[in-house]
This record gives sequence, C-alpha cells and structure tokens, in this order.
Amino acid sequence: MKLTVFSSDGKTSSEQDFATLPTFEGDKGLQAVKEVIVAINANNRQGTHSTKTRGEVRGGGDGGNTSADGGTGGDTVGCGNNGGNGGDAAANGGKGGDASLIVFGAPSPVFDIGGNGGNADALGGKGGNGGNCDAKGKGGNGGKGGNATDKEGKGGAGDTAGVDGISDSTGGNGGNGGSGCLEGKGGKGGIGDTPGADGLDGKNLCAAEPPKTTGTTGGDTPPAAATAKMSFAHVAPGEYSEVYMDITGAPGARANAALSGPAVEQPNASGVIGADGKLRLKWRIYQYGTYKASGTVGDSSVSGTVAVS
Repeated sequence: MKLTVFSSDGKTSSEQDFATLPTFEGDKGLQAVKEVIVAINANNRQGTHSTKTRGEVRGGGDGGNTSADGGTGGDTVGCGNNGGNGGDAAANGGKGGDASLIVFGAPSPVFDIGGNGGNADALGGKGGNGGNCDAKGKGGNGGKGGNATDKEGKGGAGDTAGVDGISDSTGGNGGNGGSGCLEGKGGKGGIGDTPGADGLDGKNLCAAEPPKTTGTTGGDTPPAAATAKMSFAHVAPGEYSEVYMDITGAPGARANAALSGPAVEQPNASGVIGADGKLRLKWRIYQYGTYKASGTVGDSSVSGTVAVS
C-alpha cells in the first residue's frame, strides 16, 4: 500500500510502499501523529492563511457618538413682545456591536469582545430676549430655554462586554425680560442633566407714585376752614352778661379774637381747639347793644356779630 509520508515539520512529503498499515501498541505513537497533523495544518495556513491572536480579534464594532444642539430663540423688539423659545435637543449614542467567534462550526467565547457604546451630548437652545418698552408699556417676557435629553449607547455583548457610552445634557438658558411698565419676566431655563439658568427680569420703568398730602386732621384732604357762631347769656342779670364765640376747626389750632362793643371788660380772648374740634371764647359785658368779634384760627379768619338785648 502506498502512503504519503510527511517529514516531522510537515514541510516535505514522499510516497512510500507499505506491506501492511502501521499499527500502534496501546497509545504509543499517538502523540507523534498529533504533532504531524498540527504541523500539516500550520503549513496549509502559510501565505494567505493566518490564525488571529487574541489581540487581533476585536469582536463587535463600537457604537456611533452623537451630538445635538437646539436652535436659539429669536430676540424681539417693541412693547409686550415675548422672546422666542430655545429649541429642544435630543441625542442617542449608538449601541456597541455584539461579538461571537466561530471555531469549527461552534461558538467559542475565548475571543468575544463586545463593541463600546457611543457617547451622547445634547445642549438646549437659549431663549430669546423680550422686547424693551418705555414707561408707557409693558416689556416682553424672555423666551424659555430648550430642554436637552440624552441616552448613552450600551456596550455590545460578548465574553468581554463592551463599555457603555457617556451621556451629558445641558438645558438652554432662558432669555432676559424686556424693560417697561411693568417689566418683562425672564424665561425659565431648560431641563437637562445640568439645568439651564433662568433669564433676568427687565427693569421696571413705572413712574413713582407721588406721595399723598395729609392735613392736620390726618386725612388725605386739607381740613375745612374754621367757622364761628356768636351768642350771649345774661349770667348775672342787672350786673353783667357774657358774649360767646363758638369756633369749629382743626384740633390743636390756636384761636385769637377781639370783641368790640358798648362795654367790654377785656376785649382780647384766645384758646386752643380741643380734640373734638371745638372751642368757646367768652367776654364779659356790662351794657346792651351790638357786639362784633373778629380774629384768626390758624391761617383762617373768623368773625361774627351779636345783638345783646
């Protein structure tokens, strides 16, 4: 029988005649046969044939990275016009590829390395500024900042799983309010892993309200002018009578008056109006006739006449 016989390194061979097939006693010679077969297979892989090492086997591919930016809201001009809202942004990283190495028709976990997940980065758009106005109109409100959402890619499956990606989202800042009467309010910052900052309120340009004037009575209007009413009484008939001036005016105001007539004991009289807003001035007289009193209460003038009979 002719058999092809290979050298121990498997590089050369030749045909030889054998009367009978070689036999083995027990397991003697099996190791030699194994080494020959390994050498033959290695020889067949030379040139374009190769065996990948662990470092050469990468397994699944990495997921793609993503980045998204929301658009900026438009600024406005003019009374009461609100700024535009910032655009939302959403980013999703790609999933890493799964890995599976096939050896002799069966899956082998030895060199399975999953791909890394992709990173995701999202930034919400800034809100627009509100329109400015003067003291005659309201300022516009600032626009809202855009929201930002993200999702990192998951690592691929394998004997060595891929690493998950990194995600980062930042909400857009709110726009500033416009000045006016009343002022515009700043827009709210957008939602994100890091929230956006709120916009600033505009300046209040409303004119200050003038202070209210108060009179001595504590009201919002000046007190009414003082008034006076004349009267008399025969206090001691046959001896003397009294003439009275009853004054109504602001509490605390001082009154001064003089009485003229046929027979006045003391012409001048004065006093301070009480808390009830009333004061009585009086004079002693000794003769019938017409009597006249005149004077001042604070800045007001008062006078009156009475005929005593």
